[in-house]
Amino acid sequence: MLALLPDQMRLPIIHTKLEGLSVAETAERTGLTESAVKVGVHRGLKKLHTLFRGKP
Repeated sequence: MLALLPDQMRLPIIHTKLEGLSVAETAERTGLTESAVKVGVHRGLKKLHTLFRGKP
């Protein structure tokens, strides 16, 4: 399901939730701002929840 997400959602989730990096480290690796990383994680997890439940 992660593959269905755009990079701006997928990469922050992978780095922070799966690899255990901080928001600052994730921002540095991805070139996103710390705010964009936080938003990406939040929106990405929300989208994954929707996909998991089978809603469009």
